[in-house]
Amino acid sequence: MKKRIFQKFYNRFLSSFNRYLMTINFTAKVFKIKEGEKALCIAPHPDDESIGMGGVLAKYKDNFDVICLTDGSKGIKNQDTQSIVQTRIIEFENAQKVAGIKNYRNLGIADREVCNSYETFSQIDTKKYDYIFIPNLIDTHYDHRACFIHLQKMLREKKHKPNLKILFYEVWGALSSPNVLVEITDVVQTKAEMIKCYKSQLERKDYLNAILGLNKYRGLTKNIEYSEAFWLLDCKEVLKLYDEFFSDIKEQIDNE
Repeated sequence: MKKRIFQKFYNRFLSSFNRYLMTINFTAKVFKIKEGEKALCIAPHPDDESIGMGGVLAKYKDNFDVICLTDGSKGIKNQDTQSIVQTRIIEFENAQKVAGIKNYRNLGIADREVCNSYETFSQIDTKKYDYIFIPNLIDTHYDHRACFIHLQKMLREKKHKPNLKILFYEVWGALSSPNVLVEITDVVQTKAEMIKCYKSQLERKDYLNAILGLNKYRGLTKNIEYSEAFWLLDCKEVLKLYDEFFSDIKEQIDNE
């Protein structure tokens, strides 16, 4: 997918979607995953899962599988690519171990090339999941936004549970109207330790204090000390969003 088309897609989306949000009265509810329900976290890069929803992963470790899409090769400067990839994969694996996640893998897509990698993305088996978590659809990173585009296409092509829900989490784009919150007060220290596994990234930016500050702020509306915020939609709503806002350029995007 050419970035020119990709940017056009999101410029149009943001203009229309912000008006759309103004027509809806969102009341955030406290959300819990039930015993036996299966959930998948899709992380574009090593660290997105810990920053965006490390608390949920630690809280519901037995419910989750985690898939990282890229090798993270653009995330460290002044090192050879092989060393960068090795470092970031090790950091990712260590974070999953801290959370207690048993099933995780990396698809090895080149960093910043998710938008051109639908074939690899579509290898993800969605049939067994009740929930799929991806970065939110107004995120500022190309790879993060591409998850929404690829997922909606895959939902049309592949079988999934009829009650499948999609939850959008926060990394580089805060949700203006989250409709579900998950309390993570009891696991916030575990989330902090997950983020600390990414030493290569913390050397560049203070993700730890920034995201924990956001989590603390998110809890204020429900008098919760720490929470993670999400936008939850069912599959029909996800596909409707895509079709309603992008119908005029949908063919271009799908053919890229």
